[in-house]
Amino acid sequence: MLRVTADGRYQSHELLRQFAAEQLAVKQQALEEARDQHMAYFAAFLHRQEPRLRGPEQQDALQEIDADLDNVRVAWMRAVNRRASEQIKQAMGALFLYFQMRSRLTEGQDGFRAAAALPLSKVDEPLQIRLQLLKTWFDAGVASTPEAAVRFYRESFERLQPLGTDESMAMPLCVFTWAGGLLGNTAPLQRFYAENYALHHRRGNKWGAAWAAYALGTLPSKMYGETPPADDLADILAYLGESADLLRALENPWAVTYPLHAAGHILLDLKEYKRAREMFRESLQICLSLIHI
Repeated sequence: MLRVTADGRYQSHELLRQFAAEQLAVKQQALEEARDQHMAYFAAFLHRQEPRLRGPEQQDALQEIDADLDNVRVAWMRAVNRRASEQIKQAMGALFLYFQMRSRLTEGQDGFRAAAALPLSKVDEPLQIRLQLLKTWFDAGVASTPEAAVRFYRESFERLQPLGTDESMAMPLCVFTWAGGLLGNTAPLQRFYAENYALHHRRGNKWGAAWAAYALGTLPSKMYGETPPADDLADILAYLGESADLLRALENPWAVTYPLHAAGHILLDLKEYKRAREMFRESLQICLSLIHI
């Protein structure tokens, strides 16, 4: 009735599952406690996967989440529906990376839209702004337009300031670079990224520094809407090069493709086709290698 699979997972017979469900159904309190324990277990599971998703164990972490994806989905919605702030905090960073890495953008949009809509208490306002940022990332990604980022930036930029110190938010904070000149005056945003860049460097946080460098390299190119002035190009490409180097040091090839792709497009606009080809080739080779893992 209960067996261990080749990958070390326990699998129960369907009859046993049905019997357990029937027993819990007549004991509502026990059923709710079991669901809460399930939620807590998989929130903690996701929390453990987050640092692995940012480093050399990324592919192993992705496969482990793949294997428990149905459980993860149920646990996330349980946390959302019960406004379980602690479990949402534990799960959201890994869930964001998982949905993005697996190109499950619509599922990410749906999951974080439900969470961001929660009427949380004043105590949980920092959590709510994080959920709204993650929702905005997927809104902009699914629509392939920056309107959601522009709207959120104009409504909530002041509330976003504390997020600069949060390693889990380093990548999603880059969503505003997609909008560039549509934001109007980008000087406050550039200062924000520069402060985050300096702070993460002081802390020795390569992941945070890499995404702040990526933002400092991509925002000016998007802001101008065309090839940036020559005086700015050296700094832009230096930031993107540093971003790629930091992510290589973390042994996260998936993330390296972001600065490579951005630098390739800038070099293409400059008609530096050989250098652009090198960037795109490396990015393509990484993507192809990840497909076969």
